[in-house]
Amino acid sequence: MQTTELILTNPDNAEVFANLQEVAGSLQNPYIDIYHWAKGELFDLAALTNAVKERNNCEKQVKELDKKKKDTQQDLADVAAGKKTLGTLFKNQSDAGDLANRVEGLEREIEAM
Repeated sequence: MQTTELILTNPDNAEVFANLQEVAGSLQNPYIDIYHWAKGELFDLAALTNAVKERNNCEKQVKELDKKKKDTQQDLADVAAGKKTLGTLFKNQSDAGDLANRVEGLEREIEAM
């Protein structure tokens, strides 16, 4: 085997060898780019899933606050009318201001959500 008949490793053909080394050094694995792209997409999907979960939690909390507000308003109306229910059994006209303040506080919490 004569080295002068070789194409890539011919000692007289150093320019071809240098070009081959340059091209081989500049190549990179395309699967690495695909891996990073897929990983980024998975992170985006996870963030979207978390955002939807948090939105559902906020909606649930708003519904609970709205229910509390309606119950408190009903208690306020019952106290103002003089009705006695289990919720208003120990309340009288002087507690109406406290109930009104609770309704306003719940309205502010609902607006904050």
